[in-house]
Amino acid sequence: RDVGEREEVQPTSPVKEKTYYIAREILTTEQTFVKNLGLLHKDFRQAVLSANRAHERPVLAEDTLRQILGNVGSLLNLNSGMLEELETRMANWGSNPMIGDIILDRAPFLKLYTEYISKFSKALKTLEEAMKKSPLFADVVHEFESQPMCANLSVANYMLEVVQRIPRYKLLLMDYVKHLPDDSPDKTQSKRALDIISEVANHVNETIRQMDNFKKLMDIKKKLLGDTGDSLITPYRRLLKEGELLKSSRKELQPRMFFLFNDLLLYTSSIPPANNTYKVIKRIPLDGMKVEIIDDPELKHGFQIISTCKSFRLDASTSEDLNQWITAFKTATLENSERMQSRERIRTRSLSEFARKRGNTELGQFAPAWLPDSAVSMCQLCSVHFTWTRRRHHCRACGMIFCGECSGYYAPLKYLQGRPGRICQTCFDKLCPNDSTTSKSPMLKRPPKEKQNTLPSVLREVKARDQNAQISGYLSKSSRKQLRWKKRWFVIYNLVLYEFGRHEDMLAKRSITLPSYQIISPAPGSDDPLVFLLQHPGTGKLFLKADNKDQLEEWMDILRRAVQGETGDDIGPAPSPMSPKT
Repeated sequence: RDVGEREEVQPTSPVKEKTYYIAREILTTEQTFVKNLGLLHKDFRQAVLSANRAHERPVLAEDTLRQILGNVGSLLNLNSGMLEELETRMANWGSNPMIGDIILDRAPFLKLYTEYISKFSKALKTLEEAMKKSPLFADVVHEFESQPMCANLSVANYMLEVVQRIPRYKLLLMDYVKHLPDDSPDKTQSKRALDIISEVANHVNETIRQMDNFKKLMDIKKKLLGDTGDSLITPYRRLLKEGELLKSSRKELQPRMFFLFNDLLLYTSSIPPANNTYKVIKRIPLDGMKVEIIDDPELKHGFQIISTCKSFRLDASTSEDLNQWITAFKTATLENSERMQSRERIRTRSLSEFARKRGNTELGQFAPAWLPDSAVSMCQLCSVHFTWTRRRHHCRACGMIFCGECSGYYAPLKYLQGRPGRICQTCFDKLCPNDSTTSKSPMLKRPPKEKQNTLPSVLREVKARDQNAQISGYLSKSSRKQLRWKKRWFVIYNLVLYEFGRHEDMLAKRSITLPSYQIISPAPGSDDPLVFLLQHPGTGKLFLKADNKDQLEEWMDILRRAVQGETGDDIGPAPSPMSPKT
């Protein structure tokens, strides 16, 4: 239905005429967006499922298809409802010229976009890998993209359109608010809607920047051969500058390629005849690094780098290039210093909080009460997950649980009659603040090999024992009602269900944005009245089981409100967390 062709709408002033055409643009772009969401959620999904039925073995597992499409189905439901209201409103624009209320009503559901965008990079990678592994699936994708309804655009293009929608909303709504007269009844609601969308858009833009940075790191990783130390791809690492500099050696100036990140410097040499490929010579951390401009007649634009592991003199090609490198190094060292200080503050706060809970009056004076192994599934400093080979280690000073690399320090403890005990880095820094040489494992000189912080930032928003959660506690979970149950700690916070391994974990394993999900209790086909089902069309099912009737009723009350989009303020004060029984 082309609302733009309705001739009966006759704006009465130039200002109102402008707002009408902006509102109509919002409508027409929404119509296209909903159509493209349907193309992904319905048409593409059906093409894959039909191909699965036509072959003896599936061309693509349904779980993989869900990873690729994410929560597109939830977004389709959300935007279809908004589209219907926009069409009705535009058809009656003469009597009710406003759209701010329609957008404002859906503000609580905009987290659906955050969930999609946080997983977008992984979804694209999954699509690419699936097409490489399965020629049949690649044929299905190419055949689908060749259809007229795709308009010569790829599936990846349509997936990207979801990421771009929120910034588009912001631009259109900014223009709409700008042209609304001050006495318009839509002014206040439109401004509130714009504020909410702007906040989400800022998060989206940050996510897009992170994705762009991720692509840059991946491109650099492909260029490098040799030891780069830990994984080059980490969530906080950013490339600040790359380029060729002349390194001063004993005999001559040698061209070398440098890659400067906000936490390290890679020093490489070109590998002929391979094009754009480099061998890593040295990986230099920025901790304690100094960079100085020098006056050397043999170097036209010289400066020197002084670090704990390697120092040398360099020559830039021009004075402008020299200034750019000096500025980049200053930015890098400052960011690295601030990040290290922030990490130390977090460690100190965690230690102080734990000591307060345990009633420790002086660190190392009394034997701490050890946290049970079952209370955590990851290191309480770096969040790396424990496995059969990556063991838990208790700090003998605070009793918390860490991985081997975060607990490789030793210091004398009073309750051990002065004998050294194995402790975490935070306790070491408190017990030996002025001693940098006290017994400490050499492993701590290099960063941990594997970090779980590559998980989306949404999983770091809430802790397992967050005091602001609407509800938290242990539930048993299963992806199918016939499979064995696994005990997990769940938290509901701001319309999102977070899943943790154990109740003292610092990082969630999974998050589900609850609006548009369906809660069924008791679960269909189950004889156990304590089992309930959380599901959404096309995104699989999650069976959960409470320990008793009271716990079930408490969770049902919170979940049913959350799926309706009621925020934490609507739901009311958070109930006391369930006792962490293992």
